[in-house]
Amino acid sequence: MSDGEDSPYFREVVRTVDTIEQYTRGLVGSNATIVRRRQGGLLALMLDIAPTNPFSCAIFVLAEQELNITVSRARRSAQIELSYSGEDAAIALKVIAATVAGRVSERRAIGRSTVTFTFDDGQSKSLTSYGYLSLFIPQPGWKRWGRVVNFAPYVYPVADH
Repeated sequence: MSDGEDSPYFREVVRTVDTIEQYTRGLVGSNATIVRRRQGGLLALMLDIAPTNPFSCAIFVLAEQELNITVSRARRSAQIELSYSGEDAAIALKVIAATVAGRVSERRAIGRSTVTFTFDDGQSKSLTSYGYLSLFIPQPGWKRWGRVVNFAPYVYPVADH
């Protein structure tokens, strides 16, 4: 191992990714595949969480200088950048739980989008992103009238018969 891999910082990165991976495996069961990998020769770990339900969002975890959680489906994505503090690690787990449970929605207009995660306790976190088109196409009030997409949970609902 190199000096970097022996550092207390990298050990904290590994502990955080271990916690996220174990937690996520417990949530998804057989409803997703989870692949853990190392980013080349860098001190970076990644988790790719791919749901079996095609209407659910995939989750990508990149742990390097910051903890990055990206939730994505069909070219739509939201990215959260967190530290390795206990509070931020808890937010990462809440985002993952909300995504697995299907409590993720997106409001979209041309060149902009807001993704909202609703947590178990009823609180929510929204992330807004703007693309290049937002510079050229003003859309006043888009957060009120933009199209809303609600993403599906990882577990298919069981039909009552």
